[in-house]
Amino acid sequence: MWLFVFYSFTIEIDKSVEEIQSSLEKLIYADKKSEIQNTTSSNKRFYSGRLNKMSFKATSNYAFANSFRPFIRGTIKQQANGHSLRIMMYMHWFVLLFFTFAIIVFNEPLFRWIAIPVILAVFNFEVYINRREFIKALKENSL
Repeated sequence: MWLFVFYSFTIEIDKSVEEIQSSLEKLIYADKKSEIQNTTSSNKRFYSGRLNKMSFKATSNYAFANSFRPFIRGTIKQQANGHSLRIMMYMHWFVLLFFTFAIIVFNEPLFRWIAIPVILAVFNFEVYINRREFIKALKENSL
């Protein structure tokens, strides 16, 4: 973890790239709008983003705005005993820039001592929840 705005972890998988790709396709939508309109579906996907041969980039689908939700980037790597899925969760650059600017502008020491831990705590809570949900979704899709 780097300054608590990035979080990465690795999952070891003993499946082929095609099987991993198939499971990720069941999990990640390419179009976010169609998912939000289809939230009552029993086979809904909770992530929208872009899926390539050996990598993906996604974010959680919420029906409400959440600036602290982490973006998810993953890469599939060849290992001796299968493959590994390296996942990195990170804060959106604009949110990070906005809060950095706010901390500089409000040069009040009390604000800095309160705002920085609160911002990092909220983001880390979101990462914790999204990490748990993402791993659960991967397991439900046979990974």
